[in-house]
Amino acid sequence: MKMLTETVLKSNSKSSKSPQDPATRSIRSVMIELAEPLVPIPPDGGWGWLIVASVTFIMFCIDGFGYCFAIFFEEIQRDFKCSLTEIALVTSISGGFYYLLGPITCSILNKMGFQLIAVIGGLLASLAFLSASFMTTLLPFTLIVGCLGGISFNLMYSPTVVAVTFYFERWRALAMSICCCGSSLGIMAFPIIMEKGLKTMGWRAKFRLMSVVMALCGVLGMVYKPIKSIKVEKTKQFEQAPEIVSDQTLDNETEIGAGIGSLFQRFKNASFPTISEMSIQDNESTRRSNGAFGFYIHHSDDDANSAYIRPNSQATFHHPNSMWEGNFGPFISTSQEPHCCVQWRLKYINCCASSLCSHCCLGPGELSLSKINRPLYRDDIFYGGSVYRLAEYLNFNSASSKGLPSLAYTLSVSRAPTQRDLEQQTQCVCCPEAFLRVFSTMLNIQVLKSPTFIILLFSGYLSLMSTYIIFVYMAPYAQSSGVDEKSSSLLLSAMGMANTLGRAVCGGISCFPMIDLNRISYITISISGAAIICMAFANSETQFIILCVIFGFNLASFAVLRALVFVELFGLENLTNCFGLNMLSQALAAFTGTPIANFIYTNTGSFTIVFLFSGLAIVASGVMLIPLRLLLKWEQGRKKKATFTR
Repeated sequence: MKMLTETVLKSNSKSSKSPQDPATRSIRSVMIELAEPLVPIPPDGGWGWLIVASVTFIMFCIDGFGYCFAIFFEEIQRDFKCSLTEIALVTSISGGFYYLLGPITCSILNKMGFQLIAVIGGLLASLAFLSASFMTTLLPFTLIVGCLGGISFNLMYSPTVVAVTFYFERWRALAMSICCCGSSLGIMAFPIIMEKGLKTMGWRAKFRLMSVVMALCGVLGMVYKPIKSIKVEKTKQFEQAPEIVSDQTLDNETEIGAGIGSLFQRFKNASFPTISEMSIQDNESTRRSNGAFGFYIHHSDDDANSAYIRPNSQATFHHPNSMWEGNFGPFISTSQEPHCCVQWRLKYINCCASSLCSHCCLGPGELSLSKINRPLYRDDIFYGGSVYRLAEYLNFNSASSKGLPSLAYTLSVSRAPTQRDLEQQTQCVCCPEAFLRVFSTMLNIQVLKSPTFIILLFSGYLSLMSTYIIFVYMAPYAQSSGVDEKSSSLLLSAMGMANTLGRAVCGGISCFPMIDLNRISYITISISGAAIICMAFANSETQFIILCVIFGFNLASFAVLRALVFVELFGLENLTNCFGLNMLSQALAAFTGTPIANFIYTNTGSFTIVFLFSGLAIVASGVMLIPLRLLLKWEQGRKKKATFTR
């Protein structure tokens, strides 16, 4: 094994001597020396449960305020002397920025780490609430709470999703269910706390108190520490070795046209191999022709104790005492870059030659693997369900009944960073590859060619747009229907309580692979829409409470199961792409929901019409999901036929 390890390292060293400037050669050589092959494996517990507790509290605060902001409407209206429709726009703007910044925030945190972004988000939200409490006119208040508040909430939200899924694998469904319940508990408890517990305080004092709470959320972001890599001690061959080979590798990049227009196609994650794919070999004595790919794991500093991990092998590993030191990730070195990527980088990205920014570039000797952390290179980073539903996990799980398949699964869903990516740790670049790969993956529009995905996006748009309308106008509508002011604000608490239970049930359902999650989605969403239609004719407090409970419970599937439906229909490798475009769709829903409701109310003078419209839109969004599998089957058949014809 020592000879094999030395052979690959020599091959890498030899192949890396391509014509380059001395500085680049020095950086590349340092990287090879520091390339201790470590693999970050989710610990499924330990420090991860502290992260779950922090995320639950942060989601409690974010969604508690975001969905229940309407309880401040009456006080702010009197203070600013504005109409209901004017102050309601604050919710629309805040929600829009909350989702709109998602792809950008995720791209940044892939480079900078989720810990720093979470802390910045909490402190920025604290500043927004504190500043808003001193505003005396509506316009600056709208800009601060709507724009700055929405942006800061996104900076807090995006790291929470990444941190939990990065720490959990087999217990991920349970961990995410707990975190999701934090949102529902916030919706349930926020009106009670503000209306009952702090009833003697004005909205300005409450905003200053929220400023302190948001600062606390920023401090809790310090808990989001990356996982320390785990060394593998030995390997054991599977009895039946599953092989996962992708059609898309780094070699395919040369087939993509040059120019800005091909940016999204060139840098999307699917264009890069997983670590498993880079390790595929026929046997230990054969390697890829360029000698660039291979994954070695050491459990000591002696090369004689090195092990070569293949995608059809399983490893026994141990957890070190400290699981959260520094930022790092799996290291893969490649001997050469595709020619088109070199040209693109030299033309558009690399600004280190500029004397204006060269002073901030690190020297090659300062490179440290402890600073490398690429959580969004995992295909399953936005997957919040049970991994036992995933074919990528079951392939390894069925290959052997003994041991743990976690390592093999992790390698199969982790996209490898390139040599260029690691070089940029020591360079000052305008758009580093760690940012470009995530941004290009999340906003790649190729998936929009699928009618199935378009329908799924539009369904989500209708659901979220109507949800924002309902939360904004629930209290005013209930009061206009004869419900007293105190009870009307508590209707939001009833929805939150039912939604908490619904999310827990959906999390449990998602653990059973035989259940069709898309079917569960369209049934529950349609029921929630029917409840809102009935609410348009409600005229008593009891009727409102019952219908709010039905609505809150059934709408939970929209939040919990949507990402899982993406995986069922389009595959795990496309989840990040679907998630990114879905965030843009949700941003559009938040931006347009309240203005549409304002338009209806202004022209009809009736909340009944507003709720009828919202209920019908939700029912339509559920019905649209019914033919998705048949439509997807037709799409796949058409593609096969087109391929056969060519």
